[in-house]
This record gives sequence, C-alpha cells and structure tokens, in this order.
Amino acid sequence: IIVSGTNDGATKESGEPNHAGNPGGKSVWWTWTAPFAGVASVFTYTNVSFSSMLAVYTGTSLANLSVTASNNFAGLGVKFSLVSFNVIAGTTYQIVLDGHNGESGNFQLGLLLQEPTLATVSIQATDSSASETGLDTGTFAVTRTGDSTSELTVSYSVGGSASNGTDFQTLSGVVALPAGQSSAVINVTPIADTLAEGSETVTVTLSEGAGYTIGSPGSAIVTISDNDPYRSLRLVDAAGPAGTEVSIPIELKAQGNENAFGFSVSF
Repeated sequence: IIVSGTNDGATKESGEPNHAGNPGGKSVWWTWTAPFAGVASVFTYTNVSFSSMLAVYTGTSLANLSVTASNNFAGLGVKFSLVSFNVIAGTTYQIVLDGHNGESGNFQLGLLLQEPTLATVSIQATDSSASETGLDTGTFAVTRTGDSTSELTVSYSVGGSASNGTDFQTLSGVVALPAGQSSAVINVTPIADTLAEGSETVTVTLSEGAGYTIGSPGSAIVTISDNDPYRSLRLVDAAGPAGTEVSIPIELKAQGNENAFGFSVSF
C-alpha cells in the first residue's frame, strides 16, 4: 500500500500523545486492520520533504491507545522513518505520521505486510519411560522454531506396540502451541490392567499440516513398563528305558519371584 499526501495544515488533537518521544504537532492518522498474521512495515519514502516520525497504536480513542511501535530518525540526520511490528489477524491498528518538532511537507507513506516464515516443528521424548506402576507418565515435547506470534496446531500419528486408548489414555492426534509459546507437551498416561504384556512402546510421529514444516527429529518413542507378573513353564529333562513310565518334573515360576513350584506328570 502506498499513499501520497501532505501534513501542511494538520494539527495535534487535544489529548494526543507525543509520538516517538517528540511533541510533533502536524499529525496525520490512518486506521488499518490486518487481514492475516505476519510482519508489517510502515515507512516514509526517502523523498519525504521533512523530518518524519511514525507511530503505531492499538485502541479506539486517544484515551486508550497502546503503543505497538514508533520511530524517529531525526537525530541521525535523515528525514525518512520506518517501523516494523508483528500483527495479529483481524486486529485494528492506528498509524500516525507526524513531523519532528512540528515540521511539515509532502510525503509518500508505504505499508508492507509479509506472511510469517513457516515454523519448523520437531518432537522428542523428554521423559521416555512410563509405567503401569503408579501410573507414571511419559512425555513428548513438540517444539517450534521461527514465528510464534499465533497459535499453531500440529497433527501427529500414534503407533508402537501399545494400543492407543487401551494401554494408555487416548491421544487425540493434535497438539496446540499457544501464541507466544515455542513448545507444548503430549503426556502418555498408562492404563493399569491385569495382563502380563511386558514393556510396550508408544511412537508419536509428526504429520504434515498448515502453517509449519517438519524438522528433525520428526518421531519419538516412550516405553511403558508392565507391572503384571507372568508365569513361565519349564520342562526338566528326564530319561528312562524305552517302554517304561517316566516322571517329568515341571517348574512354574512367577516373574520376579524366586520360589518355584515343582510337580510331576506321568504318561
């Protein structure tokens, strides 16, 4: 967007703040609503005929303005001015151009809105060990680099030898990274049962989606330890003459229990 104009004859309203730390006195205002999130740059071109100052605010009146960005290059001996700031889709901004110490003249004002660079997301198991004992949870962390001004929803798939919703609380397949935050966690909460299954794995793999690319690592594993004992059966070697009755000792043992129960079967 480019607009041309002059601030000759402009004045400063009662209650209007000083922009970029200078009293000014010849301000011109515009209202602009961001159509999408990104980085906006507002600038006066180098052919501006006076020492220009820029400020950007949110708010609907002079009484409730909040500064988003401001700039005054007059102290550097240049006349143009530039501000860059992150914008939120649908938010309305008040843009003001003023002259340093009340200077005035002709100007060209530009506004450039750039879409943010796509965030890169990755995943790792920050706690790779879960257990049915005490329902000890495991944890995945999904992290993004790059733009974090808006909420980002990341999709993922769930695999491994453990069953989603049976061996652990159901994982939805999506995780939200709130605006301003670079990471979010996915907790793996085991479900206690009475089945002797041994250790099982939960594999979470990031899936393609809008607003991000997948970095490395794109997959991670949490292991769930079982707490249910299993019993093993062992046939002890026995021998005897052909055609005779032989007693074969059989040993049953529970996992983690050194006590064995012996008995014989004749056939």
